[in-house]
Amino acid sequence: NMHSYQTVEPALRHIRDHYKEYITVDGLAELCQLSKHYFCRLFRAVVGKTSMEYLREYRMKVAYAMLESTDETIQQIAEKCGFLDDNYFCRCFRQYYGVSPGKFRESVKREKGRK
Repeated sequence: NMHSYQTVEPALRHIRDHYKEYITVDGLAELCQLSKHYFCRLFRAVVGKTSMEYLREYRMKVAYAMLESTDETIQQIAEKCGFLDDNYFCRCFRQYYGVSPGKFRESVKREKGRK
């Protein structure tokens, strides 16, 4: 319902605005002025996934766009998307998109070469 959404909206906004930074469940719960336990339950009820799943998914979408549109290294992109470890970033990317960031970028370049 609308009240529940408005209650977790500060966390959603914080994730969108600060995805590059280190974010914790405790910090998000505090932003929403909720206990960690209640925040986790409410966030999942409203969004359909945990706050950390939502954060990782948001970071993946940003990384996808950056891999498509920039020539920055995978390590630079991982860092700009809030991943401290580029190996973990690569594992997450493969999990979400079924291909490594490097292979994804190669396929994008091949597609652009055809146009």
